Amino acid sequence: MLSLRKTAMLQEAGTKPGLHWALECVMFVAVWLACQIAVSVPVAAAGVFGLLTGQTDPEQFISNTPDWLMLVSLYSTILITVITVMFCLLLQKRRLPSLGFRGRHALREYLLGGLIGAALFAAAVGICACFGAIRLEVSPSALPMGAWLLFFFGFLIQGMSEEVLCRGYFMPSVARRNPVWLAVLLNSLLFSLLHIFNSGVTALALLNIFLFGVLLSVYVLRRGDLWGACAMHSIWNFVQGNVFGVSVSGTGTGPSLLHATFTGSELWTGGAFGLEGGLAVTLALAAGLAVLLFLVPDSGKRTGGTPERAAV
Repeated sequence: MLSLRKTAMLQEAGTKPGLHWALECVMFVAVWLACQIAVSVPVAAAGVFGLLTGQTDPEQFISNTPDWLMLVSLYSTILITVITVMFCLLLQKRRLPSLGFRGRHALREYLLGGLIGAALFAAAVGICACFGAIRLEVSPSALPMGAWLLFFFGFLIQGMSEEVLCRGYFMPSVARRNPVWLAVLLNSLLFSLLHIFNSGVTALALLNIFLFGVLLSVYVLRRGDLWGACAMHSIWNFVQGNVFGVSVSGTGTGPSLLHATFTGSELWTGGAFGLEGGLAVTLALAAGLAVLLFLVPDSGKRTGGTPERAAV
């Protein structure tokens, strides 16, 4: 049994009345749909432009998304952050600190989160290598540094957008009226379901994304802000796609430093979904969550409140 106490971030959100958890879920879906519609506009416009100007082969357009369109998709996720923040500020009448944007030590927290994200995915690759399920080679072609950096900054935007939506907006919204453990589980579950239509998705892939959501949620609670989780999510995605050359949640890779060849069972490697759909990531996330829960001390970013006990 673990003691979960509301952080200052959650207490700040709790100054405004909350809804029943089921209504909060309905509201989340509405906000997510609005975000998806907004993001689809520039992506669709770019896709049509590419087809009309001959920059993309129509026969391969669906099955093999070109790098430039992946970049448009990544950068367009800034709209998710904007819409979610505006919803919280204007409709929920919340303040930025309640979303986890707390100014103190922001850069330190961001760098620490990015380091942890890189280490976690490297651990999953290491587990695969121990079982002989992956072989890594330096990419045979020269790395286009400009495109590689564009993917890096694109993933910084994309990772933050999902964290603002799930851990910045939704988790504190649920925790306003409901136990913290329920807020952790619900936001992680819906975070996982956001990936249900990705290419190559499996039940194990959804379980791993759920575990990743729990880990990020607990990290936010431990650290008291959103910066580290944003970086962890972003660097996790960037490292797998643009360092190890592994498909990111079934969406492709982009230019990468290394080229990964899978030589083992898809149970370990995740198949078309990428390593996030395999047992190697399950073990890495489970170990990371155990370390976070039992070995990492709490940052102490609290402002009172009564501890809530929950089995997490």
